[in-house]
Amino acid sequence: MKDFYKPGKTDSILWLCFTLWLIIDTITGYFLNSGISFPLSQGFKILILLLLIIRIIKKGIYLKLTVFLLLYISIFIVVLSLHERAILPTFSHLTKLISTLYLYIYFCIGIDIWHSGYIYKSYKILKIAFIIVGLNIALGIFGIGFHTYPDEQVGYKGFFFAGNELGGVIVAVLPFMQYVIFKNASLKHYIIISSIILFLSVILGTKSVLIICFLTSFIVPWLLGNKKMKRRILLFAVIIGTPVLSYLILKMIQSESELFLKLAYSYNTNGILGLIFSGRDEFLLTRGSDYYNGDLFTLLFGLGENITVEMDPFDSLLNYGIIGFFTNIFIFLFLLKRAYKCKYNNTFVRILIFQNWLTLFMAIIAGHILYSSMAGLYIALTNSFALIKSKSPCLINLRKY
Repeated sequence: MKDFYKPGKTDSILWLCFTLWLIIDTITGYFLNSGISFPLSQGFKILILLLLIIRIIKKGIYLKLTVFLLLYISIFIVVLSLHERAILPTFSHLTKLISTLYLYIYFCIGIDIWHSGYIYKSYKILKIAFIIVGLNIALGIFGIGFHTYPDEQVGYKGFFFAGNELGGVIVAVLPFMQYVIFKNASLKHYIIISSIILFLSVILGTKSVLIICFLTSFIVPWLLGNKKMKRRILLFAVIIGTPVLSYLILKMIQSESELFLKLAYSYNTNGILGLIFSGRDEFLLTRGSDYYNGDLFTLLFGLGENITVEMDPFDSLLNYGIIGFFTNIFIFLFLLKRAYKCKYNNTFVRILIFQNWLTLFMAIIAGHILYSSMAGLYIALTNSFALIKSKSPCLINLRKY
């Protein structure tokens, strides 16, 4: 089994694919936004999943996991067929979560394969993702790209198709990148870069990303800084953050921007819950009626067919029933528990714990996080960092990189 922990051709192909992950999504998004069916990204990520399985099952325990998953999927498909539910969209949805699981396993193995070089390979992947997302959104300044909400002509997502999945990518990539920036640059540079990030989140135009960027910009240095730094951050948040936010809100009200009108409509229609969930709570009642009134097999295995109310825990329940719901909760709680257990391994883990709680929050109020083909790679990658034991002040020293 010694060869299992030696890099091979499969590993080289996989890491090249990880580098191209969002580039493929950008190309696919351009065609899909233009009305041209071009499932490049879907085929690309299924190929990666197959390569991951081939690489991982060389070790017995992961072969048993794969056999168990195949057995479950077979039973699940039989149940769906008996209830005359569509198989293909169900399979497409299910592979997203399975891919995230296998990616996490592979990255944990990767730490033993590359040792000290693992974090530098990972940083390259996250840096490329950070740049690609930023460039796509920044194109909106020049009116280039597609609207985040095409019907309302709100926000710019660049050439990505699934604009709502960007929240999942950002919640996984941004905390680590801000951690690296804070540890390697001056506070002045950190503030400048964070301000640019906040500006880009306004251009994207989703409240979930606004929340992510605002919280991480302050929480990351708060968690990493000393008492003096914490006081500076708090002072900056009050003196600078409050008037800036007030100005942005006032400008939205005065200009009656589409984003403001959309938020105002949600609040006036359903109050604070409408503002938070944007009608998703109503979707849960209407789209879930078939599930609530289903038989025992439906309650256990779900409806399938990629039904979404854009709240991941309830998407799990409707698509995969009670079994899938508790399985997904177990997977996420496992990642969270592991992060707490490894919190003294390195200086990033405390940021990872915050990131995982933020991921859960976003999964509940915005969805498309746990079942995101775009974000799964980065959620798995950053969670693997909990296993890295390092006494260095920062996992990445940019002066050496």
